[in-house]
Order: sequence, then structure tokens, then C-alpha cells
Amino acid sequence: MITIFTDKISNRLTYICNQLFHFVLGCEYKITTDRNDVVGFPIWYSESNGENGIHIQPAQLLFESDIHPQSITFGEWDDLITLFPTESKDIPFDLFAASFYLLSRYEEYTCDDQDAHGRFPVEKSVAFQKGFLTDPLVDQWTLKLKDVIMQKDGQQQFNLSSYRFIPTIDVDNVYAYRNHGLLQFVYCSIRDMVKGRWDLVKQRYYVVIREKKDPFFNLSMVYNLHHKRNLHPIFFFHCGTFGKHDKRSIYPSFSYWKMRKQIAENEVVGIHPSYNCSQYPLLLKVENLVMVWNKESSERPCRFHYLRFRIPEGYTLLEKQGFTSDWSLCYSSQPGFRASTSYPFYFYNLKEERETGLLLYPTAVMDKTLKSDLGLTPEAGVEYVLNLKQKVSSVHGTFITLFHNEHVSDVFAWKGWHHAYEVLLNKCKDK
Repeated sequence: MITIFTDKISNRLTYICNQLFHFVLGCEYKITTDRNDVVGFPIWYSESNGENGIHIQPAQLLFESDIHPQSITFGEWDDLITLFPTESKDIPFDLFAASFYLLSRYEEYTCDDQDAHGRFPVEKSVAFQKGFLTDPLVDQWTLKLKDVIMQKDGQQQFNLSSYRFIPTIDVDNVYAYRNHGLLQFVYCSIRDMVKGRWDLVKQRYYVVIREKKDPFFNLSMVYNLHHKRNLHPIFFFHCGTFGKHDKRSIYPSFSYWKMRKQIAENEVVGIHPSYNCSQYPLLLKVENLVMVWNKESSERPCRFHYLRFRIPEGYTLLEKQGFTSDWSLCYSSQPGFRASTSYPFYFYNLKEERETGLLLYPTAVMDKTLKSDLGLTPEAGVEYVLNLKQKVSSVHGTFITLFHNEHVSDVFAWKGWHHAYEVLLNKCKDK
């Protein structure tokens, strides 16, 4: 048993202690304001220290009830960067406040800047600015805290989780050529003729007349790719209509609906709401109605299209409409850990000062980021992802990847990425 003594108990402190001690370290703990109630190993989260245990000197963040820009200072704990440094000799920073600041996405509440798609810019994040975006820093702090406790009390019991790998597939486009409409067929064909791309002209023609299979209609292949390795991916299906930032096909097909239904019968599936859903609740409600859910599962996962959402509005919307989890917590242009953790955690709504029931799954890396933003080859992309995987494995976390069905089709600009993805599946899966 670990006892956290504090002068004041707050919702913020309760929340972060539950995440760190229960979900990450898997140990029994309690929080108290009564020194006579301290049993087991004590952590003194107070200005005053006890005779034994360890001391974490508190900043004021966890005892505040408002939201305002924080004056962040930095320090070091051996080889790890820290936030909210203090004079404590045991833990030289407020580990609880620093972890809460990163997990709650506090900085996103106090930043009005937006990128071209209305998202929080990665360049404004403290993790990007200080160079720890690709490190699950909160998890590293927490495991180091465990080591400090074990040095002083070797009898303390911890039940660490095992490394997990969860591959996810975003299904934005199931057709490269089919169901695009006559005008688009004519326009794209003429464009390719002018540019001398006769192979694409022929391919488009044979696919449209059903002589060849559309290269993006590969859900069966992607499904089998995982299952022969005993992996259970989550498919996020785009449920919106045709648009500039949405589907390329104007109308669906029976074969696509049939395949989507088959996957939903065997796996947990999620919704991939269209581009404007994070701003229009009614639109999300309509798309939710046309989503084919797994009837055997009570899980209702979501990943916003283009990762387009704002905190807390996007998550408040999901909570109100009955979604159980969100998988959008990553940046489009940079790999890494947006909340500096690889562990799932419940969203804390700072505006309402409460922990919600919406479970957030941090996604570490997306295929588009590797190729389009970092300019990596398939081979270099594999090496980059495996480096991230090793960091997650070292903290016993959950490694989540995001690939698109069209990008593992091995056509167009994505040639070579199908094999790269197979290598990743083999090397990332947990034992």
C-alpha cells in the first residue's frame, strides 16, 4: 500500500494519482490529509516532509480550479527532462502536476492558435518545443518513481501491465476509380492523357468496366493480413459523403457495404466522422446512424477525420453522443505522443473540473506522417516506427499505429509500403 499525504485533496490530484498508481503501476494506494492515517509506504505531497518515504514538493496546479497560461520552467531528473522543478531532494519536480499538465492537455485550453484545418498546432506544444514529443515521458517518470520507491521499500508490490500492440486502419477511400461519377472519370482520364500517364488511363478504364479490381478495394486483404498474424485491428470507417476533404467516391456500392458488415461482425469497429463533424453535432449524429457497429460489443470508438477536433469541445461532443473511446490523440505532421503517454487514459475536462468516462487511446504514428511529412522511404519508415515501438515496450505501454487501407495497396506513390507494413506487423506484435 502506498499512501499519498497531502494538505488538500482535489479532483485533479485524485485523477492523476489514479492514472499513475492504478493504471500504470498497478498498485494499491490511497490519498489522505490525516497524518495518523498514513500506512504502508508514504509519499509526502506537501511542503512539509515526513520522517520516511519520499517527498514531492507541490506546485499549485493541482490545487487550482481555474484555467490560465502556466509559466512553465524545466529541469532534469537524471536523463529525463522535467516540468515544474522544485527543491525536493527525492523527486526534484512536481511529478503529479507535470503529469496532469501533459495528460489533461492543459496547454490546448490556453492556446487560440490553429493550423489550416482548425487543429492545435504541434509547434505550439511544449513536447515539440523541448524535444520530447517522441518520448512517453509521463510513463518514464512513473516507472522511475517506482524505482525510487523500490530502493526505499523493496517489499512494495507493483503489477505492471504487458506491452500491447493495436494496429488501426482508417478507411477513407475504398475506390481509386470506381463510383467517382462520369464527369470525374472523363476529367481524370483527359488529365492523365495530357501528362502521358497512359498506364493510369488504361487501369482506370479496365477497373470501371469491371475487367480489373479497384486497387483501393482491399479490405478483405487488409483484414487477412492481420488475422494470419493473430492481430485484431480496429477499422475506422468514414461515414460521410463526397467532399473536398472526405470521400473520393460519390456513392457507395453493395460489395463495400457487405464487406464492412462482415468486418463489423467479427471485430470492434469505429467511426471515422467526416471533416466537419467536430463542429456540427447533428452531422455526427446522422453519420452515427449509418455506421454499421459490432452488435456484440458495447464499445463505440471514434477517430476524427483529419484528426480535426479541438479540446475540450470535440471530446464533449463524443461524450454526449455516447461514444466510449477516442483514438484521435496524435498530430498529423509529427509522430509521437501528444499527451506524453502511451497508456490509455480517461479524458479530464478542465472546464468542468471532472474526469469523464471517455477513454483516450494515444496513437503514436501515422503512415502519412512518415511518408509525406518526414519524407521517409518504406525502409526508413520501418526503422523509425520500430524505434517508437521500443520506447513503448520499455515502459510496458500500448503501441498504436494508424495506417490507411489505400496506403497498403502498393500502388501509385505508396509502392513499397505494403511490404513495410507487413514487416511492422511482424515486429510490433506482442508475444
